[in-house]
Amino acid sequence: MKKEIQKLLRVGVLMGGPSSEHDVSLATAQNVIENLDKARYESVAIKISKTGKWFLSGKPINQSDALKGYDVIFNALHGTFGEDGKVQAILEHAEIKYTGSGIAGSAIAMDKFHSREIFKLAGLNTPRTMKLKKGENYMAHLRFFINKIVKLPVVIKPCSNGSSVGVQIVDDLNKLEKAVVSAFKLDRFVL
Repeated sequence: MKKEIQKLLRVGVLMGGPSSEHDVSLATAQNVIENLDKARYESVAIKISKTGKWFLSGKPINQSDALKGYDVIFNALHGTFGEDGKVQAILEHAEIKYTGSGIAGSAIAMDKFHSREIFKLAGLNTPRTMKLKKGENYMAHLRFFINKIVKLPVVIKPCSNGSSVGVQIVDDLNKLEKAVVSAFKLDRFVL
């Protein structure tokens, strides 16, 4: 009896990207590549630099060519571009199968304020939250919020960044403005 040779599924592993989580993404992708069953999958590293340039096998390549010839793309990108619906839109436009959530789910999940509102609509308990916009005079409103609505400590977080990027726990009103200014360096909206 002749043993059938099974064709390996070709998996493009997207890594790097222009977000502040570039290095974390590289580590994630390396773990994916090392742990894919070599008897079933052929993995190909597709790297995106911090400046948005695409590379295949260490050589520069244009985006559309980098995405050709895969059975599926494993999205190991973190943060902006990888988790906010942008790369998902590129992959869907090119009709390429990929892992993870779709465009809308990714975009909503990346915006922590909008995802919080959906959690509230679903009946989940969520913390009281105030959304601040860079450039607005927010300190008086924020001090009122902290003194009358919630109490210290509070969590300061960029609205649309990776899960723990820029998070600070503030337990002293004197440290509040510094934490908010620091979060505004990462996003134009802060929770």
